[in-house]
Amino acid sequence: MTSKLLRVIDEITDEWLRIPGVVGIAPGPADTTIVVGVAVACEEMKGLLPEVHQGYPVVLEEWGNISAGG
Repeated sequence: MTSKLLRVIDEITDEWLRIPGVVGIAPGPADTTIVVGVAVACEEMKGLLPEVHQGYPVVLEEWGNISAGG
């Protein structure tokens, strides 16, 4: 995993997790994308997040609701 991608994810995590419906952020395959886990994938979510951030494409994936303790 590239340290640049990790820095980018670290910089955006707190802000992006405050967006309703965003449940997680992770590096994508081969460290070429930022994967944003959302509770429910929908068109409205696309408008709340950029398509590209600091040169990394932003990809939405439906992860469902995540809660601590399972």
